[in-house]
Amino acid sequence: MSDLSNTDLFVVERNGTNYKLSYDQMSTLQDSDLFVVERGGTNYKVKAEDVTGPSGYFDTPVAVLTPLNGAGLNAGQSYEPLSSLITGKSGAVLTFTDNTELSNIIGPVRMVDANGDVKVPVTSAVTNVTAVTGEDLFVAMMYGGNGGSNRTINTGIDLTAGGLTWVKGVSWSDSHHILDTGRGNNQNLLTNSNTNQMEASQRVSSFTSNGIVIGTDYAVNKAGQSYISYNFKQSPGFLDIVTYVGDGTTNRRFDHGLAAIPAFVLIKNYSNIADWAVYHHSVSMGGMLNNMDDFGYSPFVNAVTDTYAELGGGGQSITNYNGHNYVAYLFASDDTNIKCGSYTGTGGTLNVEVGFEIGWLLTKRTDSSENWHISDSERKTASGSYNNSLWANKSDAENNNQYYRLDSTSFRAGYAMSSSGANYIYVAIRKGAATPDFNELTLTNSQDLQFLKAGDTVTAPGSTTQTAAFSPTVYTGNNTGQTVNTGIDNTTKSLVWIKSRSASVDHMIYDTVRGVQQTLRSNSQSGQLDYTNSLTAFTNSGFTIGSEGNVSGGSQSFIAWNFRAAPSFMDIVSWIGDGNQTKTLNHQLGTAPGLIITKEFDDTDEWYTWHQNIPNTYFIRLNDSSGESSTPFQLWDKTDTTFMVNNTLNLNRSGSNYIAYLFALTGPSVKCGSYIGNNGTTAVNVGFQPGWVMIKNADSTGSWNIFDSARGLTTSASGDITALFADSTNTGGGRKLSATSTGFTITADANSDVNSGNQKYLYVAIKQGATAGGLPASGTLVEDADVSAKTVDVAGSSFETGSILTGPTLNAVSNNVTSQSGNTLTVDTPTGTGGWRTGLYAEGATITRAGPSPSSIVFTSMNGGSTPVTGVNVTLARRYWTLESSNSASGPWTVVGQYSDSAANASQDGATPWGNPTLTANTFYQVKVRYDSADNADPVESLYNTFRTGNA
Repeated sequence: MSDLSNTDLFVVERNGTNYKLSYDQMSTLQDSDLFVVERGGTNYKVKAEDVTGPSGYFDTPVAVLTPLNGAGLNAGQSYEPLSSLITGKSGAVLTFTDNTELSNIIGPVRMVDANGDVKVPVTSAVTNVTAVTGEDLFVAMMYGGNGGSNRTINTGIDLTAGGLTWVKGVSWSDSHHILDTGRGNNQNLLTNSNTNQMEASQRVSSFTSNGIVIGTDYAVNKAGQSYISYNFKQSPGFLDIVTYVGDGTTNRRFDHGLAAIPAFVLIKNYSNIADWAVYHHSVSMGGMLNNMDDFGYSPFVNAVTDTYAELGGGGQSITNYNGHNYVAYLFASDDTNIKCGSYTGTGGTLNVEVGFEIGWLLTKRTDSSENWHISDSERKTASGSYNNSLWANKSDAENNNQYYRLDSTSFRAGYAMSSSGANYIYVAIRKGAATPDFNELTLTNSQDLQFLKAGDTVTAPGSTTQTAAFSPTVYTGNNTGQTVNTGIDNTTKSLVWIKSRSASVDHMIYDTVRGVQQTLRSNSQSGQLDYTNSLTAFTNSGFTIGSEGNVSGGSQSFIAWNFRAAPSFMDIVSWIGDGNQTKTLNHQLGTAPGLIITKEFDDTDEWYTWHQNIPNTYFIRLNDSSGESSTPFQLWDKTDTTFMVNNTLNLNRSGSNYIAYLFALTGPSVKCGSYIGNNGTTAVNVGFQPGWVMIKNADSTGSWNIFDSARGLTTSASGDITALFADSTNTGGGRKLSATSTGFTITADANSDVNSGNQKYLYVAIKQGATAGGLPASGTLVEDADVSAKTVDVAGSSFETGSILTGPTLNAVSNNVTSQSGNTLTVDTPTGTGGWRTGLYAEGATITRAGPSPSSIVFTSMNGGSTPVTGVNVTLARRYWTLESSNSASGPWTVVGQYSDSAANASQDGATPWGNPTLTANTFYQVKVRYDSADNADPVESLYNTFRTGNA
């Protein structure tokens, strides 16, 4: 260690409270202050008055401490025992650097940092952002056998980092073959058999970045036969593959890296003959994949968390026989790429909604004997017909019985798979399942990256740099396509609203949340339409369009209104309905919304809209010219961060998809307000010169009139300005508006759509040249942060360079400690966020520190601060002890006795203890020792060491 500097900090206790004191403040010490000193792993406290040196600074006193087995001033005080660093985690067992305080830790146990605080990871700054396309997670692929060797099957799935392939000959009777990267190439398991793995060198000889390589074995490549290959990529949130060796213990736990709670688990003893154990989260009992039995077995898996699985007592030989080798396939259920669910038969055909097009479906009746049925998107005899089936527990060729039909967002169970009252489970994987596209963020350094794991959410504050947030742009169609530069960066959350000025065609609305080509029309109740040649890309300065006539009709003049989501301006929110009466949603305006426009975009329904100047029990429709309407219900509620929708307006139907466009009530560039028409000149003050205004008569019939600076809304405007109607394909004249430096003015002879006596008009005004900062960024880690590369892969909104990432609050708590052994602690399943993580600490519940019993204290000493007295003319004569007692740590002190200990002879290394004096229970003591020479050498004396005894 280098010399002390003025900024070095020392821990000092004053009146029972710890403080940090810098070295250059040492002269402010009081005599009763206590320094915390560690020697040999034991903490001691030294009174400041015994620290010699000029002005209270440390000098070089003889520091002879008396080890008292950890006893000291803290005896009898309450504290929270803090462990050493967590270095490992296996199931419920935590491993630490050493056993510090582990024997004193009782539940509830918190995960904390070194200071005893809950950890919130905060990274260094982002230096680079790289967009990365997501990876495919599953592919079902048909191929024909040719009998050749070293044949490459390109599935498009990268299995080099982990995964499995499941191959079955569909046109003839042969087993199902599973090979995975966890057990290695050519190691073959059969789902329809309880046999152990077999090495077959001519089956799957390698896993590649684009599929598999197969050999000549008939099981995978018989000439003239048809095969189906199911390929699953090992990836957080989808699939994890774990191998382990059985230990024969009850409730054995093993860790996994799924980063989600497993919903479906297959376990196979691959070194010995044993059945396939099955866990499905919809069933309390266990099943077996290789037979038709119902789920009547004791659970093979007792509990699952996002970090481990606990084996049950459903069969020790099946899941945990001592010394046997096992593989476990753990599948998540995220409703995006994979869904593990259940249904109850009706006695007739039954549609089961999953929310996506299915690529692979596995089903089983659980309350009676039935086969495991496999259907996939690649094996269907004709359009609209049922998919061909395989049985995972049998080697039979495929059949075309009417078991299951895979539809666009659901599957249909035929009569045979929908017995009245029968219970069924399923695992459905989306066709084209893939990880989301993500951004790879490179950071300045690796600060706190070790704490960021797959599935964690990270956030960053929005940029304060003001950039364009809105622009109206006029362009001319050409029937072919073009790039339209609006000056708006649409690579973040944004909205583009296009309307032909010269033709009576639909409004075309696009946003980055729903994606390119997905068209909504404000003048129609219809759901979104996929116009393949409409808006084809969002760019960092506008957008591109194709040949679609409604956005690019030849020689037509178009207006494009381009809005960028930003704080205090505008936001876009999407959600999936859950069927509840109300639903509260988050927004990022940072202030209360003044206008909320909603649309169910996958079905036909109204554009239900709320404005600040209508009650919360009212609504108005963007696609309709009617005035405001009322209901008996609280339809809307909103705060600076949330808004509520009500299913009275069908805004939360189960499984339906919705979009909302929110504009801030007021901000530097937006104002939502109202005025009362008076048939005369009406001046409306919004606080800035508007570049876009939308007006609606709330009391009566009247169109939604839209005006903008690109089409005449200027301070020099006179006469008519043509309004575009959001609720129709038409335009309207007679709307006599002009902009002012603080708002807009409507003339006395303007159309009643914008000025009629005693009518309430709602408006939204956006500032000419509106600018705004950036929205807060938020995303989810697709895998653990890479500490060595200083990178984080995040799916979600865009992050800017310079951003500082904040991770989740890591506040895991285990209520109970099951056992402690050496430097390990076994705890129960944690609550809170993050689970137990390495690099942090365990803090136990508050306990009272007990002092040692009086009879257990041993006094020893060593010369720790000066050169031992040696030489021909120097002889150690004795140790001279002074022992004092008190009722408090600060005195006053009474001398108990002074003792000459000549039996020490020449020992100065602590090897010879002093014969124990008689001590009293629950009493404070201080002790010091002096070494005396038999010759003329000066004596050396220790500082006082203070301690407290416990119960006798």
